[in-house]
Amino acid sequence: MKELQKVVESLNRNRVSIMLFAVVALCAFVIGCQGSLNNVQGQDIQYGERILLKEGGEQTGQYRADEFTMDYQYVRTGDSLKISGVVQFSNSMRSLFLTLRTFNLTLLLADSQGKVLGQQILTVASAEKLASPQTFSKTIAIPPQTALAAFSYGGQVSGSGTDGSPSSFWHTPIVK
Repeated sequence: MKELQKVVESLNRNRVSIMLFAVVALCAFVIGCQGSLNNVQGQDIQYGERILLKEGGEQTGQYRADEFTMDYQYVRTGDSLKISGVVQFSNSMRSLFLTLRTFNLTLLLADSQGKVLGQQILTVASAEKLASPQTFSKTIAIPPQTALAAFSYGGQVSGSGTDGSPSSFWHTPIVK
C-alpha cells in the first residue's frame, strides 16, 4: 500500500512540475510577443492599413480581417481619443474553434507619414467562447502629432477534444 502511495505522490509532483513549466513557457512567449510589438515605434504602417483620425464629432468604421470583423467608433478631441468597438469572430473561425484562449487588440498611433509614435492596448481577453463578441471602450491620450492609426492583434484559439487543437493568429501592419 505504501508503494502505491509513493507512486501517486510522485505522479502528483510530476503534474505540478509540468504545469509550472507550461506556465513559465507561456509567460516567456507572451513577454517575447510584447517585446516584438514594442519594436514597432518609428516603423511605417502599411499604406492600406492606415486609418485617418478625423476630428469633429463621432466617426465610425469597420475593420475586416480573416479572423474577425470589428465595428468601431471614435471621437478625437485634441490629444484625446475615445474609442469603442465590438469584435465578432468570423464564421470560419467559429466553425473550426470553440474557445478564445487569448486575444489582444492594440491601436497603433502614427504621424501623417505613417511612422508609429506609440500604441495603446484596446482589449485583452482569455478563456472565452469564440462566439461571444469582444467589446471595448477606452479614452486614451495620444501624441500631439498623431494623424493616423492602425489595428494590430494576436491571439490563440482552440477546438474541442482532449488536446484542444490550439492555433495562434496575429497581425502587425508594419512595412516589411
